[in-house]
Amino acid sequence: MNKSANQRINKSASRRAGVLAILVLLGSLLTGCDSNTADGPVVASGFIEGEQVAVAAETSGRIAEMLVDRGDAVQAGDVLVHLDDTLLQNQRLEAEAGLAAARANLAHVLAGARPEEITAAQAALSQAQAQLDGAAQALIEARDAISNPLSLDAEIDGARTQVNLAEQNVEMTRASLAETEFLRNGRSTKLSQYSPRHPRQATRARGSTSRC
Repeated sequence: MNKSANQRINKSASRRAGVLAILVLLGSLLTGCDSNTADGPVVASGFIEGEQVAVAAETSGRIAEMLVDRGDAVQAGDVLVHLDDTLLQNQRLEAEAGLAAARANLAHVLAGARPEEITAAQAALSQAQAQLDGAAQALIEARDAISNPLSLDAEIDGARTQVNLAEQNVEMTRASLAETEFLRNGRSTKLSQYSPRHPRQATRARGSTSRC
């Protein structure tokens, strides 16, 4: 009985010693991991989310040149892209052509027309000049916006409103011009109808003149 009890005690002590040794080994490993983590660099994988900022130019167009690349650091006022201003240049040329046509029309009307027709031609000339000035100013503002592309939604909406109003004004002017031409053609037709229909009156007038 004493021998069996001693064996059991020895086995229990051996088990405790083994468990204690394992605990000591785990503690040393954990301590080593903590020290390595504190002293060495931390290596990890993941995703870094950057802040995205939407940048829009005041006028739309084709990008002619990109001045920055992805990941470049920029500041407010830096030029990011160059837009192609060919369309604006063409619009300016069209406005200049319209102005020249209006001037030619005015000169033609001044050669022989009624006062109201002269007034209408002068108004058309003023409108063409205003459109030319507007196109030139739009080109200047577009170039300024290209050099400093900021999101200017309010100004863009205002510009769209002005464009819509200008289109309505053009349509009204075209209708007025068509009406003026119609009235002018009608007046010319009436004069041509009256001239050949009274040869007797013309003969009598010549005859009475010869009697005098």
